[in-house]
Amino acid sequence: MNEKHMLYILTVLKEGSFTAAAKKLYVSQPSLSQIIKAAESNLGAPIFNRNTDPISLTPAGQLYVDAARQITTISTNLKKQIEELSNEEFGKLRLGISVQRGMEILPYIYPRFKKMFPHVDLELYEQGSASMEQSVLEGTVGIALLTTSPRYEELVYDLIQQENLVLLVNKSCRMASRITPGTPIDIKEARDETFICSKPGHSVRSILDTLFITRDLKPRVGLETISIEVGKYVVATSPVVMACPDAYADTGNHDSSPYFTYPILGVENPRHFYACYRKDTYLTKYMNGFLKLLHEIKNHPGGLHGQGELIARTDEPDYDALAAAARALVGTAVELPDMLNARERRVFLQEKLLSSHKNPLISFTLNIPGPIKVLPLVPDAFFFGISSIENSLKKQDLTVLSREFLMEKTGLEAFWAVDAPKEKLKQLAVSIEDGTPLGRLFDIDIIGPDKKKVSREDLGLSERTCLICNGPAHACARNRTHTVNELTDTITSILRKELT
Repeated sequence: MNEKHMLYILTVLKEGSFTAAAKKLYVSQPSLSQIIKAAESNLGAPIFNRNTDPISLTPAGQLYVDAARQITTISTNLKKQIEELSNEEFGKLRLGISVQRGMEILPYIYPRFKKMFPHVDLELYEQGSASMEQSVLEGTVGIALLTTSPRYEELVYDLIQQENLVLLVNKSCRMASRITPGTPIDIKEARDETFICSKPGHSVRSILDTLFITRDLKPRVGLETISIEVGKYVVATSPVVMACPDAYADTGNHDSSPYFTYPILGVENPRHFYACYRKDTYLTKYMNGFLKLLHEIKNHPGGLHGQGELIARTDEPDYDALAAAARALVGTAVELPDMLNARERRVFLQEKLLSSHKNPLISFTLNIPGPIKVLPLVPDAFFFGISSIENSLKKQDLTVLSREFLMEKTGLEAFWAVDAPKEKLKQLAVSIEDGTPLGRLFDIDIIGPDKKKVSREDLGLSERTCLICNGPAHACARNRTHTVNELTDTITSILRKELT
């Protein structure tokens, strides 16, 4: 079997048409058709039914594809085994994961994985659970992290954590006043409520739709979203309900929580959180190391998700691991969806810290425009900023209640919950931002317990000036007075001058 023929045939099958496959492979459609015909001629039988939409396999084509996938797996396994003979840990782990799951897991696993295997690249394939198992079967990803119930004999389902479905109910809903929080319920109890739902295709939505059908319910759906966190925010502020895995919810039913939770009864074929990979996959040392880290999360403070915990709270941060994670991100470009997801993670973490500690919050990052947020020397500047903040807090004898860190390609971020007046913390932040040339790159926000930022104007201080023209920074940003290249060049110059 010709390797090129196998690649083209598998791509046609995956894309569903010759036109889409040709675009994916960057070849013309006539060329692709000729290659497929040559493969069919060598096989002595047609591979595709060309009169179906999407295109489908003939019986002979199914045999060909099965064999092609086996050959691809054997080749991939051989390559991994040869690499390990050198006793050097080089390679790439292709990981299938949803954005929501990545928010919860990667900030804990990534720095530890990179510390263990610094020369192994982690390549994410961000997609929903509905399509992830197929990606594993096709060999697109090596390991997939998903919520599901085992259904393919060809796959290993390594159970990471059991998850159960609960209903989040805003405290102003009628249901909240008539049923004791924490009571297991049938979904029929919420028949008169407005639902916030995951979009079709999400595992929670599939379970919920089945419950609705079996109980002959036609619920009132107020909003559909791909994000559990968005749904939780809406439930926290509106008289609505939402089904959610218990791992993502605060099930303590505390007075400070904006919603109550109720375990949902009658869920058939419950879905749990698994690491999934093909049975015929050769697991390298770094793949086994990654799986070991996943299982260690069970004992991680706050559990797998930590009820929204994005990275462990710690009095003694592992700065070596954080620095390794930060330097691994240098030069990585981001797109608009990345920035939107990063903003959601930031807001979620800020609100979690404010809710937990009822004290002001320091939120620190660097002002870096353009598609590359982690420029060379940015990690050094970031940790210089952390040191400056820590030293200032210590000098003023201020108590740090919690520290949190996010190492992402969308930017490096640090957070401190501090037992101190928000005005005092703003003075501290301004002194750092204005104290050195490097401080001009820092963005140190102070957020009060009321979730409002403390501005310089609140303290009667002058606003920040532009890096290039020394005019009002806000006006230059709003009017886009300077190009991204001009700003990047100026920032790079400051970094080199101050850090080299």
